[in-house]
Amino acid sequence: MILVEPPSGGQAPFDAATAFARLLQLRGHDAFVSSARLPDSLGRVQKFEAAQTVADDADQNIDRVILIGADRLDAATLSRIRSLRLSPDVPVHALGYFKSEQQEITALSKLSDAMGYTPQAVNLATLLAKPWVERPYGLTFAVNDAPASEPSDRLHICMYLPDDMLKKGSALEQIGIISFFPRVKLSLIVSAGEMKDLRKRLDRRIALYGYSEIHPDTLAEHTDIGIFFGNVVPGERLASYATHLLAGGGIVVDCTSQNALSKTGAPVMMGPSSLPSLAVLLRETVIPHRRQITAEVVTSPWRAEADISILETALGLERPDCATHARAAKRQGSILFVPTNGVGLGHAQRCALIAEELQSRETARFAAFPSCIPMLSAKGFKCFSLVSKSDVHTDTFANDIINYRRIARNLTRDDHLVFDGGYVFDSLFRGILESGARGTWIRRGLWQPGQMERTPVDREHVFQQVIVPSEAFDELNSPISFGPNIKPVGPIVARTRLSPDDIAPMRDKLARKTGYPFEKLVISMLGGGVAADRTAQVKTVCAHLATRPDILHLVVVWPNAKIAADLFQWPNTFVVRTKQAIDLCVAADFVVSAAGYNSFNEIIYHRVPAIFIPQMAGFMDDQESRAKSAADRGIAALVDAEQLLKLRHELDAFIGGDRIPSIATAFETVTLPERGNRQAAEIIESPI
Repeated sequence: MILVEPPSGGQAPFDAATAFARLLQLRGHDAFVSSARLPDSLGRVQKFEAAQTVADDADQNIDRVILIGADRLDAATLSRIRSLRLSPDVPVHALGYFKSEQQEITALSKLSDAMGYTPQAVNLATLLAKPWVERPYGLTFAVNDAPASEPSDRLHICMYLPDDMLKKGSALEQIGIISFFPRVKLSLIVSAGEMKDLRKRLDRRIALYGYSEIHPDTLAEHTDIGIFFGNVVPGERLASYATHLLAGGGIVVDCTSQNALSKTGAPVMMGPSSLPSLAVLLRETVIPHRRQITAEVVTSPWRAEADISILETALGLERPDCATHARAAKRQGSILFVPTNGVGLGHAQRCALIAEELQSRETARFAAFPSCIPMLSAKGFKCFSLVSKSDVHTDTFANDIINYRRIARNLTRDDHLVFDGGYVFDSLFRGILESGARGTWIRRGLWQPGQMERTPVDREHVFQQVIVPSEAFDELNSPISFGPNIKPVGPIVARTRLSPDDIAPMRDKLARKTGYPFEKLVISMLGGGVAADRTAQVKTVCAHLATRPDILHLVVVWPNAKIAADLFQWPNTFVVRTKQAIDLCVAADFVVSAAGYNSFNEIIYHRVPAIFIPQMAGFMDDQESRAKSAADRGIAALVDAEQLLKLRHELDAFIGGDRIPSIATAFETVTLPERGNRQAAEIIESPI
């Protein structure tokens, strides 16, 4: 195991060490950064990156040490090296940008005193004739294991712009012009400070990346043309991005005011320092001739000089036989379904309905939360567990870091990740980009007012296609993005296993199992309080029905839901834990239910009389509008959560009034769209 040691100095040297360790890992070397080198504080992005490269010294068998930044040694760094107590048979490489022989000798002398034996110096000033940045750490070597791919018809242009350019009034207008070029996908690399403001001001089609949001090699793999503005090369990390882009046969346009990239001798194109002129250059020169430009880049002598093999030779490293993590051992590609974060039962159920329609059902796997796995396993799907949020986590995203590691281990470029949820978490965002896997997003189409901002769709660009299951009624469909990658389908709805002849025997079975003979069966399905507490409403139903001995009331919940203990005090109320609630609903006289996507559509499609009590929370879809659409058509009743008196009146109308017959009559006039289960499966299985 190779230990990559940074010099002291806080965040920047540590970031360089994790980036350097990743370079080695991409090449197939086992490399890590010690957890003892973690700075006092790390940002969200840095924690995700550290998750791939940081480990405890005690857990690793260190057989080689690479000290990066050896030209900037200090007492703390030397003390750390001394504390390792390395054996003389463990080679130590002092990798630094030594401007003179004396500087190199001084560094070796200090390290020899700390270690007890002499390390080997590797001078970046020799390896990098014209470095991208001053005093580099050695990140501008490219892992170029695969030949450059043939340029596709759709271009991804990625631009770096400094903050001062973005603040100019005309900048966003000029950027917008480029984004409308035919068959062009445009991304911007910007500072964290500008990110939030730009999300409000820029067109949704333009993707935004922070300086360190994803690895340079990953961004380069997804870029055809990279463009740099500003005065100088904006740090070694983005220089690494440019290096990997050129090494992979991409095009780099140097629009810096000092020709900073061109001076390195890299095969970059000279570009203008103004955005209006850039649009002309792209349209008239770069895009029409990009195949010729790419051919020149691929045959450039610089490409061989920037290959990581140069660094490996200097360090005495032999190329491992194993493939890089991005090109893992070949296996049949699979479809990995990932329901949303949290409990995710409804999302998991929707994914399972689609997976059951796949022609190659055996290729479907699930990465799901513990609450979902019993249901998915019972349906015969292979699963691995994700980690749920916990109050004991220091960071709100701590569980997602673990999920990132788990998803990364189970995803290759031959796979297809299918995500169902409203927010694209970092584990998914990074997992898709870094693996090169195909991505599909199953995204709801009904949003609450005020939710239709950029944030929910900011990461749409990592998915090749977005499947939008429609609602039962047209007025509820509210798309938030458009284009050929958006694939509307019919509602995803489960079917009951009961035939009309099965209903009476099922009711008899319920009477026997509960020991409570009944004439009417009422079902309550108001959730487990994860999104919105409906205990008061459930108790109101229990109390109101307790005066009716002819009624059996079943409170239906998922098998792992939490239940209030006092629900068991009512004589004719029983709690039923089941994954097949729709069968009970079909057998019932009427249902009291929330208006979530799955439960609402199952009730409507099976024409079950219902009282809907919407659950509303800031992260949820618009259940109130969904319930209102049914009430307006006369096929259900709508009761707001705080209307407990109205709830009792509606219960009476359903029990002894004419409400149920009128609902049956109204259903005769309602036409519902065809289910989209199979259509969604076909989209997932079809080539893009």
